[in-house]
Amino acid sequence: MEMDEIYARKVSGTYPYNLLESIFGREAESTEDAQKGAELEKTLSEIIELRLTDEEKNVLFKVYRDRKSIAEIADEQGAEPYSIYLNKAAALRKLRHPSSSKLLKVFVKKEQ
Repeated sequence: MEMDEIYARKVSGTYPYNLLESIFGREAESTEDAQKGAELEKTLSEIIELRLTDEEKNVLFKVYRDRKSIAEIADEQGAEPYSIYLNKAAALRKLRHPSSSKLLKVFVKKEQ
């Protein structure tokens, strides 16, 4: 896949489950349980606030919450798409760190 295709691709699904799926690479538990969804958002916001820089948070929220492509974000900010891509990759890497992912694994479907 070419980089232009990667930059133009938008994330599907609803926040915060689409972010959880990107972190773990498998389907996140989509539940109708509002309490569990609120708990996931609270946990994610605490981890994001603690571990990510402002730039990484901004990119992460625009990609997963606002469902914008990397190319759209780059146009908005007048930046190169590659730098936005790097910020997104760094943010996901930090969220995959064992200290963060341990708290989030509770919300991921168990493999059968």
